[in-house]
Amino acid sequence: MFFPRLSTSDMHPASKRREDDFGTIGAVLGICLVPAVFWTRAGLLDLTLGGGTLGYGGGFLTHHLQTLLGNPAGKAHEPEIPSDDPRMRRR
Repeated sequence: MFFPRLSTSDMHPASKRREDDFGTIGAVLGICLVPAVFWTRAGLLDLTLGGGTLGYGGGFLTHHLQTLLGNPAGKAHEPEIPSDDPRMRRR
C-alpha cells in the first residue's frame, strides 16, 4: 500500500500546536503555584487538579487572545540539510 508522507505541519497546524503548548505550560505552572499559595485551604489532590485545570484554561485563553489581537501562530522553517554532510551518510 502507498501511504503519503505527512509532515507535522500537515497533521497539526501551527495554531493547534501553540494552543496545546500554552495549555500545557499553564497547567504545569498551575500545578506548581496553586498548592504553594493555598496549601492550608484544601487537600493536595484537590489543589493539584484545580491548579492544573485553571492553568490549562489560562493558557488556552492566552492563545486565543493573542490570535484575536493579531498575533497568529508562526510556522517554523524546516532546516536544510546538505546532502554532502558526512554525518548524514548511511554507514
